[in-house]
Amino acid sequence: IVVDGRSTPLLAGMAVSLEIKTGQRRLIEFFLSPLIRHARESLRER
Repeated sequence: IVVDGRSTPLLAGMAVSLEIKTGQRRLIEFFLSPLIRHARESLRER
């Protein structure tokens, strides 16, 4: 693993922080997506 430009071995017991970038969303999409999903699910036949 590279930390601050230096190669550092990853060892058992080390604390890590992970960030996974999956794409980009606008702020409005971030807040509206749960509402849109709920509306779609409520209109679906069960």
